[in-house]
Amino acid sequence: MSLFSRRSLPPELAELVGKARVLARSASAGRPVLGLTDRLIYPTDGGWSEIAWHEIERGGWDNATRQLNWSTVDGTWVAVELDDPGRIPQLFQERVNATVAYSRHLEFDGHHSVVISARRSLVDVAAPLIWHLTPGKRTTAEQAAASTEVELELRRLRRDFDLG
Repeated sequence: MSLFSRRSLPPELAELVGKARVLARSASAGRPVLGLTDRLIYPTDGGWSEIAWHEIERGGWDNATRQLNWSTVDGTWVAVELDDPGRIPQLFQERVNATVAYSRHLEFDGHHSVVISARRSLVDVAAPLIWHLTPGKRTTAEQAAASTEVELELRRLRRDFDLG
């Protein structure tokens, strides 16, 4: 039995959800925000957007602004104001954290740093890990990508972790 009835969802949203399990529900300006096993669905001006949990770099709930904020792995920031947060903030943290298989802070070239992380899909556990570099303070993505030290460490980690 589903936690939330599909009949109470707008038809286009019910179609987007499909057979996925809804774990938490809230609303933004009266429109549903859904936390599914594999992704978050939220309203936008043009309809609905969805993001897989492993595509979220970091984020969380800001009680003062009543917003769920996050940054995607490509650096895009998103904020969704929730009418009543319900369990969405807790589910957000649980699901994003569940995708992290590995994370390491690496200093290189004396004064630069990067976080090397490996994320896993919560839908396809057999899928290969998704590796990502997040530049630290005073470091650009280009500097991290051009570093031989970072490249060698990423190669080593992939060899150790990518068992497929």
